[in-house]
Amino acid sequence: MEKNFSIGGRVSQLYKHFPKLCRPTCGQEINLRRLKANKRIRLLTMAEVTAISGTPGDYTVSVTVRPRYVNENCTACYRRLLAPRQRVMDLMAGWHAHLPASCGPVLGVDMNAEEMADNPQLDDYLVHDLSRESGLPIADESFDAVVNSVSIEYLVQPVAVLRDVCGKLKRGGQMIITFSDRYFPPKAIRLWQRLHPVERVVWVAGLMQQAGFQNIHTLVEQGVGRPPDDRYAAQRQEMDPLLAVWGLRT
Repeated sequence: MEKNFSIGGRVSQLYKHFPKLCRPTCGQEINLRRLKANKRIRLLTMAEVTAISGTPGDYTVSVTVRPRYVNENCTACYRRLLAPRQRVMDLMAGWHAHLPASCGPVLGVDMNAEEMADNPQLDDYLVHDLSRESGLPIADESFDAVVNSVSIEYLVQPVAVLRDVCGKLKRGGQMIITFSDRYFPPKAIRLWQRLHPVERVVWVAGLMQQAGFQNIHTLVEQGVGRPPDDRYAAQRQEMDPLLAVWGLRT
C-alpha cells in the first residue's frame, strides 16, 4: 500500500544514490517486475489505512483510496481558460488540484482539512462544510476565478452555493466547473445518477444561469484514445471524458 501516486519513495526520485552512484532503476526494476508478476499481491496506490480491527491472524483492515482517473486534460482545460497569476478559489478542493502551475495564489475550500493540507498547489485553505454552513466567510469580489473539479455532483444545494460563489468573484471573473463520468454513487445526489453525461452538462449550465452567471459555455471531450504509456491503458482504451461548463460574473 502506498499513499502517493507510485511506489519507490524518495529513492526513485533521485538521480543517483550512494555508495555506488548508480541510478535507482538499477535496483528497483527487478523488484518492480517481481511485484507485477506475483498474482498474490495486490498493489494499492493513493491509499491509506484508516482502521484495523480483530486479532492477530483474524483481522479486518479499512482502507481509504483517493479518487483517480481524471487526467491532464482537466489541467489543459484550466490552462486554456485561466490567465497566469490569477487569484483562484478551488471550491471543494482535495488532496490534488488540477490547476496549471501558472495560477495563484490559490485558496482551497472544503470540509477535509487533512486532504487540503496535503495539497501542494494550495497557498491557503478554508475548512467549510458547503452542505451545512451557509455563506462563505470571504469578502466579496476577492477572486479572479473559481474552479470546481469533479465535485459538483456532491452539492446538496448547488444553486445557493454557486450564487454565493458568484459574489466572491470580481466583475468579469469566471466560474469553471469540470467533471467526468466517474463519481462516488453513495455521495452523489440522486438526480446526478439518473442523468446521462450530456444531460449533466445541460443541468450544470442551468445551475450557473440560476446563480447569476452570464456568457455560459460548455465543452465535451470524449472518445480520445489513451496513449500506450498511460498507466490505465490496460483498463480502459479511451481517455475519461472531460465535460466542462464555465461562465462569467458580469
